Amino acid sequence: MPIIEDDDEWERSISEEHERLSVVARGSDEVRFGRKYIGMVVLPQYMNEAIARYIEPADKHRIRTDYLHMEDALRSTGHLTPHGKGKGRAAKKERSSSRAALEEAYNTEQQQQQEKNTDLPRTLPGEHLHVAVPGKRPAPESLVRAGAWLKPHTIEYGPGETVAYLAAFALGSYGVLFNVFSELFKRLPGFNPESILDFGSGPGTTLWAAQEVWCGSVSQYTGIEVSEDMISCAKHLLYEMPAPFIPRKTDFLRYLAPEQPNISADLVVSAFTLSELPSDSARKTTIDTLWNYTKDTLVLIDRGTPHAAQIISKARDQLLALNSKGAGDQS
Repeated sequence: MPIIEDDDEWERSISEEHERLSVVARGSDEVRFGRKYIGMVVLPQYMNEAIARYIEPADKHRIRTDYLHMEDALRSTGHLTPHGKGKGRAAKKERSSSRAALEEAYNTEQQQQQEKNTDLPRTLPGEHLHVAVPGKRPAPESLVRAGAWLKPHTIEYGPGETVAYLAAFALGSYGVLFNVFSELFKRLPGFNPESILDFGSGPGTTLWAAQEVWCGSVSQYTGIEVSEDMISCAKHLLYEMPAPFIPRKTDFLRYLAPEQPNISADLVVSAFTLSELPSDSARKTTIDTLWNYTKDTLVLIDRGTPHAAQIISKARDQLLALNSKGAGDQS
């Protein structure tokens, strides 16, 4: 250890050592404001009991079958990145493994044989051969029919699908909506929506979450849902809520017309619905319509897949363009 003879030098060395050991606050106010810690969301006990009573009479095997059909539909349009095709460390590890290399070589060989119109190798009992086409994502295999490869399709919600959705998907949807609304509550402290327009309302999960976050401030609720069975379920569960949480006025419509001057809302929500629309043009028209009905805030939520993320990104660009156009017209 060096000998310090001068007092000033000693004080300077102490100050430098203190600065070196001091805790440094990292990040900015903006970073801390945008940071999101997602914890566990608990479904309210009254709604948990109401759902249990609703699905209790249904056949449990039928619920499972309907759930698998719904999973097939979601997976067929999910465009999930297959193993080894992403950008993360796990994907790089998969690509570098010998197994991935062998599978790629095998699939390439099968594709070459197919192009030459030669017979493919005979599969063993229980083995399913799927030829990977270079440049295209492999289709997922059906959970209902082993060996059947899924084609993009959506599902119609009848009585069985409605019960299966309530049993398997409603709780997850509620958790997402509760988190998003909690962020709105934090970032917009003066915002207490009294009216909600819910596009693709399903069993009413948007209303459940909104009333929990804003303590029953919603007095007018309009649900847009094409499935009559979903509407029936939503109406049933609506009156399972505590009396202060039941809106004074509720309406359920099967379709939302481009122009309905009597309908507008403080909060307009589309949750897990845009990706179910058949085309980009249908999504564009829907977003325009939802924006026209928005008094204050529009919330768009969709699945955590690359395809759904792209849909939300395009919707954001569209809304920014609409806002810019509106500002230009006013000037």
